[in-house]
Amino acid sequence: PVRLNLDLSTNMNNTNKRSPLLAKYKVGCDKNGKLVAIYIELYLDAGNQPMFEGELLAFIEGGYYSPNFTLKCRQVRTDKLFAGTVRAPGQVPSCLVIETVLEHLTKQAQQDPVMLREINLIEEGQHRLNGTPVKNCTMRKVWDRLKQTADVNTRQEDVDRFNKSNLWRKRGLSMTAVKYDMYYLPAGLPAHVSVFAADGTVTVITGGVEMGQGLYTKVRIDFISV
Repeated sequence: PVRLNLDLSTNMNNTNKRSPLLAKYKVGCDKNGKLVAIYIELYLDAGNQPMFEGELLAFIEGGYYSPNFTLKCRQVRTDKLFAGTVRAPGQVPSCLVIETVLEHLTKQAQQDPVMLREINLIEEGQHRLNGTPVKNCTMRKVWDRLKQTADVNTRQEDVDRFNKSNLWRKRGLSMTAVKYDMYYLPAGLPAHVSVFAADGTVTVITGGVEMGQGLYTKVRIDFISV
């Protein structure tokens, strides 16, 4: 048996990274900035074997809503090593695509970037790209609260004044929406609690991944408090 301990750089070269992605899109809005239609074609460099594209399809709409949304996803087979999923396999590239689309739209339509996103936030009762209705949606409530606590309007005015008075140095301010559904874990896997009668030992197994966020500590505290 052979055991290899690789440095991070070598490990990433061997396991590859996220798949390269090309997005071609068309987007339109009315005079108020309300989205009318979005059309996106995604081309994924799948490497030498097919890859799972479901995460891209689940997150491509971001935290926004368009009444007409068409998405076409194509995998391109190449002679490269197939891509690794990494963490949040589809959300990061999906957010990059939809935010690029909206940012491009704000410039072409001469709309305020924050306001255009705000009026297109997904609402309760609207439907996601896959056809499922949105339930228990707090997107606008969270958006309004963060906009107030972060004092976005005042800070944007400061940015505008700075940019007008400085020719070579510029500043910017951005506010974006992210929607992450809770259906990701399969049914039956959110948590498994075992209580052993012999000595009262309790084990808690969850479907989450501990990455320093204190997942198991929180589970233990919540269990004890009950």
